[in-house]
Amino acid sequence: MKTSKHTNQNVFLKTRTLNLAAAGFVTLLALSNTVQAQNSSYNANTVPIGGGQNSAFGQLAMPSTSGTANSAIGYRALNATTSGGYNTAAGGYALAFNVTGNYNSGFGYQALYNNTTDNNTAVGFRSMYINSTGASNVATGYAALYTNSTGSNNVANGFQALYGNTTGVNNSATGYNALYANTYGRDNVANGFNSLTANTSGSYNAAGGSYSMSRNVTGFYNAAFGYQALSNSLSDNNTAIGFRSLYLNGTGANNTASGFAALYNNGAGSDNTGVGYLADVSTSTLSNATVIGSGAVVNASNKVRIGNGAVTVIEGEVPFSSVSDGRFKTNVKEEDVKGLDFIKKLRPVVYNLDTRKLTEFRIKDMPESEREKYLKQDFTAATNVRQSGFIAQEVEKAAKEVNYNFNGVHAPANDNDNYSLAYAEFVVPLVKAVQEQQQIIEKLQQQISDLQETQGLTTAIAQNSVMGASMEQNVPNPFSQETVVKFNLPTQIVTAYMTVYDLQGKQIKTLPISERGAASITIKADQLKAGMYIYAIIADGKLVSSKRMVIADR
Repeated sequence: MKTSKHTNQNVFLKTRTLNLAAAGFVTLLALSNTVQAQNSSYNANTVPIGGGQNSAFGQLAMPSTSGTANSAIGYRALNATTSGGYNTAAGGYALAFNVTGNYNSGFGYQALYNNTTDNNTAVGFRSMYINSTGASNVATGYAALYTNSTGSNNVANGFQALYGNTTGVNNSATGYNALYANTYGRDNVANGFNSLTANTSGSYNAAGGSYSMSRNVTGFYNAAFGYQALSNSLSDNNTAIGFRSLYLNGTGANNTASGFAALYNNGAGSDNTGVGYLADVSTSTLSNATVIGSGAVVNASNKVRIGNGAVTVIEGEVPFSSVSDGRFKTNVKEEDVKGLDFIKKLRPVVYNLDTRKLTEFRIKDMPESEREKYLKQDFTAATNVRQSGFIAQEVEKAAKEVNYNFNGVHAPANDNDNYSLAYAEFVVPLVKAVQEQQQIIEKLQQQISDLQETQGLTTAIAQNSVMGASMEQNVPNPFSQETVVKFNLPTQIVTAYMTVYDLQGKQIKTLPISERGAASITIKADQLKAGMYIYAIIADGKLVSSKRMVIADR
């Protein structure tokens, strides 16, 4: 039988060990008449415990303290505590070096081994082992928050969760190796097996799902939810929701992916958006591309793709509007728009679009395993639609031939991109063509009117013609200097003169004729402007004849 007796005036503890085979293990406690601190210990101290409400069970567990309400169970548990209070340590070396720290709980071998500060909870083998001044942390699991030294307000739940954290604060990790390598990254949330496991200094990230953001090291402001979402990301400001969404993303930033394997192939591309099952980019380097729809693939930067190759209708309640505000338009030039010259070169056709072949073209650089997923859809309905339109290459050629910088043609931006047409843009050259055509119509209408007036004048003159009189065509015609008009007037004619009219029937010049019989009259070009005229000889008030003459430019 072994007896232990303490000299502390507040506590008298006496233990008696009986033969275990006969009577089991019996511990008897007897308190003196001056009990104040209510301390208890078993096989723990050679130095009396001070303070109050302390309990120590185990070799060298809490050998001496002036603190209050501490509980130590296990070899050297709370071994160095002097004035710390309200601590609970259960396990060999649990909170072994805690001196003045308060409100800590350590459960497990060497849990909170080096702790000196307050408000930490560690459950598991060597959980928060290195922690010194870090406060208000919670670690549950084998070696959770193992190397944390000064980091505070962290929560680690799982095998080696937040294992490498040293100074990082406000992190939460749940799952095997979650945030394993984090050192000084802060305000991260990881929930899932190996989620954010490689993160060191990246901060303000949220990962939910096994292997989500597992290779992120220094990236900031990322969010990933789903198995292996953003698994390879090394960049910032990415959001991935769905199984393997943004899976291959490396240095690409500012991307948003929502859906099963959305933006799976994006690597270095930035500012991309993918929404839908397998909504993806055709190559890893596209930027500012948007793809929406199940199995839809966008194949050029600064491009928006809606729907996959099987889509037959895209509709809405109102038409799509383009910005057209004069306050923000510069370098406005009406003369740069081509009309009839461009429109006349276009060839309208009716055709079927091979949507399967187009899809194969867009995904040609994807791995075979990925291409198979996109080719499972039924392209029959979309391919059978008879469409009306133009051939983009022909439109491009027509625009170049008339020197028209036409923005209705999208030419391929890379080897994976395809031609496309913006049919709304054809409205502008069509309007220009109608305007030009209207000018032609109005000009022709005026010419018809002029001819009708001239014909009326000729008819009127013919009705008043003189028998026996004649007039020949002027020679030369056209002329630029002078021309001669030969005529023959009977001798009985009393008065005769030649009158010159413009095409509108306006009288321009009158020349008196005194000769009779065969004679001629000369007209000087400098007496009239260049152009077409009608001349006639009037004898005794009746028409002899009328003809046209042309004065050339001088």
